[in-house]
Amino acid sequence: MWTGKHPGKMSKYCVLASVIAGAAQASANAVLEEVVVTATKRGETSLQDAAISISAVTDSVIESSGVRHIEDLQAYVPNLTVGDSADTPGDAVVSIRGIGTQILSIGADPSSSVHTDGVYNSRPGSIFSEFLDVERVEVLRGPQGTLYGRNSVGGTINVIHKRPSFDTEMNALIEAGNLDAYRGVFSANGTLIEDTLAGRFAISRRERDGWITNQVDGEKYGEEAVNAFRGALLWDISDSTTLVVKTDWSAKETDNRPARLIGTGQDPDDGELSARLLSENNALPTPADWFSVNQNTTLGKPFRDQDDFGISAELTMELGDYTLTSLTGYRSHETDSLNDTDLTSLDLVNDYMETEAEQFSEELRLVSNFQGRINFQASLFYMKDETSLDIFSDLNSGNYPLAAQFFLGLPPEDTSEALVPILQENTTTALAVFGEIYIDLTDNWRLTLGGRYSDEEKDFSDATQASIVTDSGTISFFPGDTYVQFPGKGEAGYIPVDRNAVSDSWSEFTPKVVLEYTPSDQTLFYLTYAEGFKSGGFDARVAVPGNNTPAFEPESIDNIELGAKATLWDGRATLNTAIFHMEYTNQQITFVDNESGLPVVTTSNAGESRFQGLEIEGEMMVSDNFKVGLGLAYLDAEYIVFATERDGDLAGLTPRDAPEWSFNTFLDYKVPMSTGGELVFHVDGSWRDDNVQRASVNSDNQHIIDSYSLWNSNVTYTSAGPWSVSLWVNNLTDEEYEISKVDQPFGRHQVYLGMTRTYGATLKFDL
Repeated sequence: MWTGKHPGKMSKYCVLASVIAGAAQASANAVLEEVVVTATKRGETSLQDAAISISAVTDSVIESSGVRHIEDLQAYVPNLTVGDSADTPGDAVVSIRGIGTQILSIGADPSSSVHTDGVYNSRPGSIFSEFLDVERVEVLRGPQGTLYGRNSVGGTINVIHKRPSFDTEMNALIEAGNLDAYRGVFSANGTLIEDTLAGRFAISRRERDGWITNQVDGEKYGEEAVNAFRGALLWDISDSTTLVVKTDWSAKETDNRPARLIGTGQDPDDGELSARLLSENNALPTPADWFSVNQNTTLGKPFRDQDDFGISAELTMELGDYTLTSLTGYRSHETDSLNDTDLTSLDLVNDYMETEAEQFSEELRLVSNFQGRINFQASLFYMKDETSLDIFSDLNSGNYPLAAQFFLGLPPEDTSEALVPILQENTTTALAVFGEIYIDLTDNWRLTLGGRYSDEEKDFSDATQASIVTDSGTISFFPGDTYVQFPGKGEAGYIPVDRNAVSDSWSEFTPKVVLEYTPSDQTLFYLTYAEGFKSGGFDARVAVPGNNTPAFEPESIDNIELGAKATLWDGRATLNTAIFHMEYTNQQITFVDNESGLPVVTTSNAGESRFQGLEIEGEMMVSDNFKVGLGLAYLDAEYIVFATERDGDLAGLTPRDAPEWSFNTFLDYKVPMSTGGELVFHVDGSWRDDNVQRASVNSDNQHIIDSYSLWNSNVTYTSAGPWSVSLWVNNLTDEEYEISKVDQPFGRHQVYLGMTRTYGATLKFDL
């Protein structure tokens, strides 16, 4: 029987232990708290016994470090990069080991996925939901197809919330900080029916003023207001059957993360023409102050209003030697947003966007009891995702004659206005059968054989139509019999459109093989071969008529990984490492092309890419009161075969969102107080290397985000009674850093800025 615990000696690891042995003399009681994960789908498993590259961020880290949502995790998880979408701020782009995607068409899927309590989040806009009542976050690196219902090629993040229990507890939190920020949280848990029904809920409200100045009107941008609710019920139906129902809702109002316009674009001619346009119309220059932008729109201040709702039901039944689990999930996502696309003081290009999405999924999983030498888990998965996206682009070139030439190819003397609706609908239907078989070859060796068969279909339709109003009348390209109402344009805003409907399907089998070796109860070695698959799709985010919306090809990845996990010093330290090599085929890449006049966003497949590197994570109790941790990642990524019509041969260049080095660390020092309470000093920091933002970066270093470091600090006094108070500072050094860069249809670049320094105080009560 495999237990993962076997006696053994640590002598063979004396070299590794000697590296840290001189740090301090730790007492016999100073041991690390065991971290338990559920990623293996075999119940609760110690992180040190899981033969997979996984990081777990616990609730204590989330609370002490001020982690608010998934973007904050990249400072604590090696080889994780999270940022805003370049062209739809508020939509998340998640890259694990450099595997991510900027394809935010609703006809595409993320390459690295996010789950909420095991339920897949299909929409990038819902990923930045507020962390509320979170127990832990598990980040799995490498292709995932045999553990989760929804597959991914890069890895997956699972945000796990606290389950109800029959213990009574109530907690309250009040927080205030600079930028007139405040946050209030209340949570409660307890018995509703003795030994049968328990309930838990949490509610929060958070606000913050803007921190970036708009040079045009002096207003502050970047403000947020977020309401969130989470509830859960635990029903012990019988000794062998349990039902857990969880629901969440959030409403977020913000004026988006403002962007700055900098540099020259990919096409020198476009850059020269845009410079003339700005100069001849007395546009304000890019502000010298880092935290300043230029924004000017006809329809008012840019904004993004977002609503997310989800509900899941997990039914678990013990059937003798087996456990059957049904996980049913529903999620909805809605956004309305207005963007100043040209990012200048000219009222030139505005985009209004509406998104509506509904998703239903069902996963059935059967797991054996792990009492013999051969065990298994097998799953069936079904998902249907229906999403619509409407984009209304308004080019007010009538007041700027040169813009007609720049964007539309019309004579400069012909004043004009271009109205371009982009209307999309997509339905994704996914079916999968997957599982793993575990064979205990000996007491120390285990073989895992896994596989997944995926079958996916996308039904996509789009309507893209341009109408240009000139001095001589209205020109509509390929008018159809469908008309749409353009926001804010009255009768003149009814535009003919052509709708194009396409569909395609893809299927693939992806295997997984893992060989584990546990020479002692303190060490684990594993060797993994796994393949990943992501279906193809459609990208119709274009501003030209007559687009036939061709499908891009599915992508696949082969991953070989060697990992080791060690518990040292009788539980006072851990050290986990992984070395990996991934061959990536048909990586889906997005480009912005201005050659036709209006911006064209297209997606193509890179022939071959290579991603290889290592990850190191470790923690140590230096003494009863002193704990340190570190994470280090190295990533070597490049295109092997990638010939493009626009940029030529890109072989040898670095893909985006794949920084070569990244590092994170933390220190906790506890001081017991004579009052019976304790004072804890906490510092955490992270550094990441230069980050490429476009494939053909060899021609323009403005497509690189420079390396930067972030440091956070707090001091917390926890009383002997039911309260604690914290003083905290995030971005301690007030680092000026960038989140993402992208080619902008104005012939330049747009840059999204990282958060300025924030500070404040938090008061917590156990009621």
